[in-house]
Amino acid sequence: MINFKNTSIVVGALFLGLSSYLAWDQYFQDAQISSTDPSVIEVDEDRLNPSAPVEEELEMAFSRTGLRTNTAISSIPLAEVLSGGLPKDGIPAILEPTFVTVEEASEWLDDEGLGIIYSKGDTTRFYPYAILYWHEITNDTVEGRNIAVTFCPLCGSALIFDRGEDVFGVSGKLWESNLLMYDHETETLWSQILGEAMVGDRTGETLEILDANVIRFADLKSTYPQADVQSKDTGYSRRYGDSPYGNYETNNELYFPISEEDDAFQKKELFHIVYVDDLSVGFLRSDLAEVGAAEVEVNGRMIRAEMSEEGQITVTDMGSGEQLPGFVTMWFSWVTHIEGERLVWVKS
Repeated sequence: MINFKNTSIVVGALFLGLSSYLAWDQYFQDAQISSTDPSVIEVDEDRLNPSAPVEEELEMAFSRTGLRTNTAISSIPLAEVLSGGLPKDGIPAILEPTFVTVEEASEWLDDEGLGIIYSKGDTTRFYPYAILYWHEITNDTVEGRNIAVTFCPLCGSALIFDRGEDVFGVSGKLWESNLLMYDHETETLWSQILGEAMVGDRTGETLEILDANVIRFADLKSTYPQADVQSKDTGYSRRYGDSPYGNYETNNELYFPISEEDDAFQKKELFHIVYVDDLSVGFLRSDLAEVGAAEVEVNGRMIRAEMSEEGQITVTDMGSGEQLPGFVTMWFSWVTHIEGERLVWVKS
């Protein structure tokens, strides 16, 4: 179990060490802050001032990064909210995305590159990781529905929410190594993997999770040739196509501390998660790709997951015929964030 009282020291050291992995210079350039600006690097050092009361230190940690979150209201201890090393909007969310055809996107996207696919009505859109690595949130509107397409590279968590009238940005804060989003109106902090407000005026509110699938660009081309692909014309200068996280996804190391671990699987094994009643049910993606379909019984309900040839997973309640919205995340993040009993499917 991690002692969160000491994590500000750990994170300060991690931030300095991570500069070799992440292209921080580009983030800071767009935030109009130099990567060598001590006022940024020393945010966590200020929190260590032993003469200041703990609450003052925590409020300072928020205000120093530009957040005006009401820290008096929260459902988690503020000491567990860690700095990712960047200020609010240091990683800029996309507010007005533009799109190109699959053919146009083929000029720069790798066939093996992953992305999040979303369909509504006659519209199918693809949000490449090549862009989401650098922006993490795309606020979009698809056939009248306002959605937030979100990706946390540290957790491999890919979720889509119905955002209503909200617009979301990247706070620069983390909880259990996961992105904390903020809404523009109140700057309440929201857990990306839970879709729940954790710190601020709206604490306790939740967002509706929409179905999110992760597929390769090659499979998009073959199955959805008429899809819209998010354009790299974002208004920002980034090395789209390169990951600023190096080999993070393929090793077993985490950049930031977490409070709970379970070695039943490798930390970064990817699962497709759905909620059934009060349970979270996860299908190991690599195993499901091998067998194509799987059925599990959950509280007397038969749930069937099917993976198509292009890698899309559909989970259906066989009794009602209802399709259950799902999302993708790494094993460690499922363990640390989603409370209660977990039902895990793997091939026998």
